[in-house]
Amino acid sequence: MGHLWSYNMEDHVDNVSASLDGIYVVAGSRDKKVYFFNLINSVSLLACGPCMTTGSE
Repeated sequence: MGHLWSYNMEDHVDNVSASLDGIYVVAGSRDKKVYFFNLINSVSLLACGPCMTTGSE
């Protein structure tokens, strides 16, 4: 059976959760990013990761 939906991420996915209505999916990846998706129109809504800072904090 083929995939109903797929998305290539930068690293392995550790966690996935879907909204009760099945419209939204969130996935956590080993690239330390969280991905948000709208499955109705197969759109990646957001990919966010840790803030990166420079200097000696």
